[in-house]
Amino acid sequence: MKSKIITYLALLAIATSCERTPYESGDGELSFLHADYADVVIKEHRLASITTDEDKSLVPDKELKVSDELPKDTTIRRIVYYNQRQETAPVTVLRFDEVLIPLIVSAKDIAMKTDPVTLVSASQSKNGKYINLQLGIKVGNAEKVQQKLFFVLGQTPTDKTTEATLLLYHDQAGMPEYYTQDVYLSIPISAIPASISKLNININTYKGAVTKTFTIR
Repeated sequence: MKSKIITYLALLAIATSCERTPYESGDGELSFLHADYADVVIKEHRLASITTDEDKSLVPDKELKVSDELPKDTTIRRIVYYNQRQETAPVTVLRFDEVLIPLIVSAKDIAMKTDPVTLVSASQSKNGKYINLQLGIKVGNAEKVQQKLFFVLGQTPTDKTTEATLLLYHDQAGMPEYYTQDVYLSIPISAIPASISKLNININTYKGAVTKTFTIR
């Protein structure tokens, strides 16, 4: 069962329960043929469209109904696992993994905390709209403890600023570090000031500070 003991400050409020229902995980030989980050549009509690980070439009089964815990009309980020036999055929959705849109705050408003995480991957989407991160967060048997993850803008950019740094804020909040939970984040490039062409992502890991640099414009 997916843990719900991490609290995220995000631009979208995303329900975390029932992420694997009513879709079956599908662990058979032909399962998980595709796994893509995507923007998922929901209308009246049904999948209206799925657009991957390669700007590929997937045609979902119109009969699929999403969790009632999600807003009935919204756009959310997900990693979509699906089968598709033909390019224009409707896809068979096997599973969704939650992707969070992290809040970006000013450094002057925050007492910084940088408890370590595991950086699994960091890359810019092929359509240039997002920076996608996979992190490993240590968790334990402490249901009332809530960790926090978001990003802090290292300095306030001006109209002439071309480079900026985002620092990962992570508060372990005393959570025991027994297991690793995967967490997926997407930073929208549209949330970064227009003058910024180079973005540094600074993350404190168990092996020390790591900086990933992206040319975003």
